[in-house]
Amino acid sequence: MTTIQLETTRFRHLLREFEPDILRIEVGDWSSLAEGARAVRFEVFVQEQQIPLALEQDSADADALHVLIRNRQHLPMATGRLLQASPGVGQIGRLAVRRERRGGGLGKVALKALMAAAAQRGDREVMLHAQTSAQSFYTAQDFVTRGEPFLEAGIGHIEMVHQLED
Repeated sequence: MTTIQLETTRFRHLLREFEPDILRIEVGDWSSLAEGARAVRFEVFVQEQQIPLALEQDSADADALHVLIRNRQHLPMATGRLLQASPGVGQIGRLAVRRERRGGGLGKVALKALMAAAAQRGDREVMLHAQTSAQSFYTAQDFVTRGEPFLEAGIGHIEMVHQLED
């Protein structure tokens, strides 16, 4: 697997609202980011949303590109992953932000990092399965709905897509 390096300076404008809280944005493979990403996902999906651990964990993590955002104490605060859904189409998933940090822009930073990684590898489009409760968050990031709502892990979802610029 190839790790895509993203320049932190490209995301500086997204981080201004977090000053003086220093954030570390890491983009890499599962073997390097699993510990922190797993902690955030377990807290959000398994403990908070009551998704069975067997559904939250899957083999796709090994092939995905991951983002992990840590605070100045190096504690994991947010995560997400990028899969290759098909040639030219990235699939973002497992985007999660610890409850105490929601609403502060960390989800947007993680999403933008994954979208930049998809664009860097040549994807033309990114898609995701948004929980219906988070649909407005993704709409604000220029994602549009595609298809009808559906249940995934017992939670309402809707497919959303975003066309990447050339």
